[in-house]
Amino acid sequence: YEERGCTTIVGHLDRRTIMLKNETKVGIFVDALVEKTATLLRPYKDIPVVVHAFSNGGALVLVNLEQQRLLRMKESTSPPQDNHEDWELVRSRYRIGASVLDSAPGYLSQDCIRNAWKSSISNPILQYVGYSLMYRNMQIWSLRARWSGRPDGPTVWWDCFANAPAQSSLQAYVYSKADGVVDTGKLGELVESRRKKHHRVMEKVFDDSSHVQHLRKYPEEYAAFVDDILEACFQPNR
Repeated sequence: YEERGCTTIVGHLDRRTIMLKNETKVGIFVDALVEKTATLLRPYKDIPVVVHAFSNGGALVLVNLEQQRLLRMKESTSPPQDNHEDWELVRSRYRIGASVLDSAPGYLSQDCIRNAWKSSISNPILQYVGYSLMYRNMQIWSLRARWSGRPDGPTVWWDCFANAPAQSSLQAYVYSKADGVVDTGKLGELVESRRKKHHRVMEKVFDDSSHVQHLRKYPEEYAAFVDDILEACFQPNR
């Protein structure tokens, strides 16, 4: 992005926050990003915001930004908060920008969770312990949801992407058929469902790159996809 004249802000969530879905920490992280973004945007007019998120950690940030913050802010009748102007500015620029999901979202199936732990931790004992704890928590969440008559965790997570209103003008997805962490069949279905709902969608599918390794293996093709995204943002009728 910087090679194309864009200003970038880079950040990441720690593994514990992602695995436990700590909404408080994610919210603090998103607030800091919005504040920095608004500061950079303020001197300029009509510059779009592109959020490029990697794996389910990045998708978690995107859900917090879009649905727990921007959508609620749009629907809220409560008095504005202290950073309301920052959020309004970012919302207006994101509306003409794009969300880009690399190797995400991942459907929270048992196999995907197991593979995610394997890819992130090399120690097999820690892999087993981490996966067991995560699987146990998912079973508890599912039982609670069933008792209360509500959808379970994986269904709620997937619904955030499948049925939520779009907050950006363009949604882009990049993933690989060889990704062992993400269920690419489900991801392909998600992309197609967004198209059928008349959202502006772009998609880049690789054949043999592993999870979040598409840029490293195919730098030129990945860069060309980013060029297409930026062009679409600045030419909204494309």
